[in-house]
Amino acid sequence: SRGINAEYGERCENVFGYVEDKSGQFVKEPTGNRNMLLRLCNDLIRRCSKSINNHFCGRIQIILAKIFPITERSGLNLQSQFNVENVTEYSSTHDEDVAMETDSKEISFMFYKTLWSMQDYFRNPNQISNDANWKKMEDTVNEICRIFENYKHEGSEQVAKEEAYFAKFLTSERLLTLQILDSNFRRHILVQILTLFQYLTGDVKFRPNKLVLSEPRKFWIRDTTNNIYSILSDTPPDGPSFVKHIKSV
Repeated sequence: SRGINAEYGERCENVFGYVEDKSGQFVKEPTGNRNMLLRLCNDLIRRCSKSINNHFCGRIQIILAKIFPITERSGLNLQSQFNVENVTEYSSTHDEDVAMETDSKEISFMFYKTLWSMQDYFRNPNQISNDANWKKMEDTVNEICRIFENYKHEGSEQVAKEEAYFAKFLTSERLLTLQILDSNFRRHILVQILTLFQYLTGDVKFRPNKLVLSEPRKFWIRDTTNNIYSILSDTPPDGPSFVKHIKSV
């Protein structure tokens, strides 16, 4: 601990490599000893620059995920707080120079706005306590599921299995046709919807009292959830296996 606190920059990262090498042993340590490591890691993250040391911050988070169980209170969002500043920006007006690479009239600028408008509900789900916002969210989810069902991914398993990582997807109108047929993109959007449903139906202590689901809304969530699982199951690679893992979360 003292050795890491005394170092900065790249030298600190090199010293932290020792912690990574011994991560398997830390799992077996008593809770008190592991809490010391937790404080050390949190202090390191505070010292790191989000723009310069993002890779090192990721290494620290991976170690914490390995050593501490998923139920560790320090890693839980106990008060159901949302990052409402995480705004997804997308075009509000159609670019006449953009030509959709499809003959379908359904893959249009209107669907482009529908798809990306869903991000606002992921950013702040509590806004759908308003009846008008709920109806808009419901229509948006239904439209996304309908388009994903009608335009299934038909690419090869080998290409889809290539490792891919996207911290945040691009929202260019030009990419819409390609994104709809991309397995990672489809999974990203659909799992976000499932996460929203889990928040709405789960036992959440700090959820607003006015966000109470009626029986018709509960039925719609159950029906839509099953539909999403079906779409994910049909999405390569290893759709059924992916669904199995998602259901276990």
